[in-house]
Amino acid sequence: FLMDNADPSSIKDVSTQLLSYQKNPKIVDVLSVGLKHKEVAVRKSTAKAMSQLDAKSAKSAIMALADQSWDDLESGRIMAEAMQALHVKLGFAEVSKDLSSAKENVKLSAIASLGKLFVDAKEKKNQAKILAELDKIAKGTDIKAKAQSARAYGEMSNETGSKVLLELAKASEVDVRRMVAYGFKFYAESLSADFLKQQLEDQDPALLIYSIQSIAQLKSMKAAEILLNEKFSTHENVKVRRSVMKAFVQLAGSFSQKQQGLLISLLGARLEGDQDLTVRVQSALALGNVKLDTAIDILTPNAQSENQKLKFAILQAFVNHNTVGSVKSLELILEDKDDQIREKALGYIGKISNAEAKAELKNILNKRLSKETVAKIKSEIEALLKSL
Repeated sequence: FLMDNADPSSIKDVSTQLLSYQKNPKIVDVLSVGLKHKEVAVRKSTAKAMSQLDAKSAKSAIMALADQSWDDLESGRIMAEAMQALHVKLGFAEVSKDLSSAKENVKLSAIASLGKLFVDAKEKKNQAKILAELDKIAKGTDIKAKAQSARAYGEMSNETGSKVLLELAKASEVDVRRMVAYGFKFYAESLSADFLKQQLEDQDPALLIYSIQSIAQLKSMKAAEILLNEKFSTHENVKVRRSVMKAFVQLAGSFSQKQQGLLISLLGARLEGDQDLTVRVQSALALGNVKLDTAIDILTPNAQSENQKLKFAILQAFVNHNTVGSVKSLELILEDKDDQIREKALGYIGKISNAEAKAELKNILNKRLSKETVAKIKSEIEALLKSL
């Protein structure tokens, strides 16, 4: 009843609590209700909860997840990853049966799980069996199966996997190249930089996202330079824009000073003009990692946003800058009329470590202390002042 009727914001807690009833034979049936929910967050949280079921429930959970579409741009990837996690729990003996399953999603999940099963295999004879299966699939004609073998070779993270990935990187089919881009993040940047740069010329959103994620994880700055072209940060697909902004959070401090100047312009445009909240939040966090004063100039006017999530991202950015200028700007948030915001802000600013910035912070806190009317917050300010 709760999975079907509870408020979407609380179903995540419901699905997690249901895991305590794993021995109940109806657990998969109950969780399956959430997989079909109209709210994306509910589908995702349910799939994640299912991935934590034990081996006894894994098979039926896999079949329930297999009935969902992997092509769902909002929750398909989470469904696939949940299935793969469950397949790993089953072990190779059971997974090998699913490699020829009539249900395509079951077969593809089984293939994708072979990389982690190889890593977990304790005996060389079992590793040899897994490699033999992957070799047949990688050399086969089933494009979707071949793509999932690329994922598996990536997660193997060894010399054999790298050699096969380099061969699969020559494929023309976008399905295969998506998973090659994903798989390369488990290897040295020198192995994949050229391939990842080439994929950024493609139009396929999923391929762009996998490539951007790998570029960020590997800190491949030669490839990352290409992301400074505004066609990526203004891409019509919001998921591409989100992945670019998340990459900039990781990479911002590694760009040259000249490149950071260009980056600030791109991030400012997204912070102030994007319609998607996640893009705006990530752009604020990325600005926090660009160590130029102009980043603070862009963040400051947005510090009084009505959206709490964005406001705290900007506060975190000010703290990351750790300068006198950024501390002066975070005073705007400490003066907020919302008691909860002021209280939560105090939990962030204790991370200021620069001596001059700490001195400025003391001045601001003393000023706030004289105005503060909430006893609990007043006490927290006093404690923070003592610690600085």
